[in-house]
Amino acid sequence: MKLSFRAIRQVIYPTAAFSEDRLSTSRTPRDVPVAVDGSDGWQDRPVGWQDSQLNPKNRIDSLDLPGKPLWRIDGSSGFGTQYFAVPLILSDMPPMRIDVFIHESASYPEALSELLDLDLAFHTKDAERVRRLGVARHLVRILQAHTRDGGELAPAVVRELYARGPFGSRIVVENLSADVHECKIRVYGNHALEGDLLSYKELRGMWGRGEADERASTPPRVSIQDLQLVQQIYESISLVRLKTESGGGRPAGDSGLFVMKSVTSEVRYLYHELHALLYLIPPGPNVIGKPTHIVTKQCLFGAKNAVVGFILPFHPIGSLRDILPALGLHGRLELRDQLRWARQIATALQSIWESGIFYPDLRLDNTLLSRAGDVILVDFEQRGVWCGFSSPEVNFFDYVHLLASDDPDGDFAIPDDTRERYRQVLAGCREDWDWEWLERTMGETKYSKPDKSYNIAWLCLTKREQEASMVYMLGRLLWCVFEGVSAPHRGSFWQSYRLEPDVEFPNFRRTPEALRGLLRSCFRFGSAPAEEPDRFARLGSRLYMKKKAARGSDADYVLSAENLQADAREFWHHKLAETDDWIRERSRRLATGDADETFGRPSLATVAQELSALEVRLASDDD
Repeated sequence: MKLSFRAIRQVIYPTAAFSEDRLSTSRTPRDVPVAVDGSDGWQDRPVGWQDSQLNPKNRIDSLDLPGKPLWRIDGSSGFGTQYFAVPLILSDMPPMRIDVFIHESASYPEALSELLDLDLAFHTKDAERVRRLGVARHLVRILQAHTRDGGELAPAVVRELYARGPFGSRIVVENLSADVHECKIRVYGNHALEGDLLSYKELRGMWGRGEADERASTPPRVSIQDLQLVQQIYESISLVRLKTESGGGRPAGDSGLFVMKSVTSEVRYLYHELHALLYLIPPGPNVIGKPTHIVTKQCLFGAKNAVVGFILPFHPIGSLRDILPALGLHGRLELRDQLRWARQIATALQSIWESGIFYPDLRLDNTLLSRAGDVILVDFEQRGVWCGFSSPEVNFFDYVHLLASDDPDGDFAIPDDTRERYRQVLAGCREDWDWEWLERTMGETKYSKPDKSYNIAWLCLTKREQEASMVYMLGRLLWCVFEGVSAPHRGSFWQSYRLEPDVEFPNFRRTPEALRGLLRSCFRFGSAPAEEPDRFARLGSRLYMKKKAARGSDADYVLSAENLQADAREFWHHKLAETDDWIRERSRRLATGDADETFGRPSLATVAQELSALEVRLASDDD
């Protein structure tokens, strides 16, 4: 099955339990033993003239970049629908976060999809690989043609958009076609975001901070027009330089480089993180420090000077996600480094937790390395990770939240009575909750509750359960560190990696025996051992379900695409029944005081102490 937004709702999400068999394909599936020949498990059928590449309407003149390109693509997001486009016609453009959007690939002819690598674009995000995709090259040519021809992307229009347009506006390719001149372009101002933005004075009032306190602790403000975009690294991270000495001076960085954190939707998460970094996160060597500057923009909406981001130090070495497999490939991954990183991560998490904050965003992408080779934890929005990548108990509440908040007017919406039932389940998870409060919390985009996270699943947990869930995530991340891999599972549908894992959680291959017991204790879920929570996988650019391999096979499992949607529906029926039973039993145990809120896992302090002891023991053995 092709990866698409519909596949997410009808296979990967728990909404699949209520879906109908509406997905189809022009190819015949076959079962594939995992990681054997690298094929995608599909056999081609004859293609008709309408979709044939011999048909002139499906031919693309060229995918070569122009000799003097006027635009550059720095990466992508949104499952291949959002591209970070940089106008090279501007010499010192500010980081206004104006991206290019196309409609999802399922709406395009098969021939065009293959020519433009739209299936690959679904899970490819980094600049190096995105720029090699046909769609990125085609977008550069489309933008080039429309800039030269004038209209909505004429140079004067682009300059005005970057000088005074709404932050986070969109350039939308409304009909992706093989002929660049047939592709219609529209520019949409993000006025809704500007309506949600707040001035720093408004934020300060919500945080209850007085003038004297602010003068002592608040970083200086800098206008976004005083920043120069160097590269859009991720959807929310821009690599920038300060163009002038305004705003309190030039922040420390690598050759004047630093990062700006910003968002183009749901600004409440940005303000929530800013508040945490300024006042809640304890300072420490392994946690990103306070922002050096707060970035503002003069808005047309309300004539306010609003906060659109903040500046943090730039760590050019990158994250453990890419560093671990690269070091392992070259035989340079040392146990002493792995133990040091593990101890630093565990100690930082313990410090964060003891300050009264939970950290649901623990993943390799958010563990950077400093120039000294030490771990730096980043990203305190508290959005959490993708459903299925957290602890089992968080996953249960995520499933309920997804079903309770399902859009009744969306495509493939679940039945109304099912949505209402899960609303009642969710509202009953906490005594002080009611559905009206939850609906406001989930539906609003404005920032209004500086004292609370917006992560519903984690708020369902008790304090001890929150710590236990952090321990579970820590165990998974440390498993990646000691196995030297980029992710817990290979073939993740939402993102591919330069170096895919060659072993899957919770199996051990490289982790020293002395550490395996500690990690296994982090994976516990009561009496149940760690199990494979991810039943779906990508091979190439196709979606499969994992099934047990035949007895005697060398493979752990096979990837099957036959009856995928029906099998996914059955799987999710069982998983949701398990979810209902677990939540019901948990409520009963909490009411009687019989609940094990740690799920049998150690505390963060215990994990940190054991890692420190192992590190000391290794150092003494070396001596």
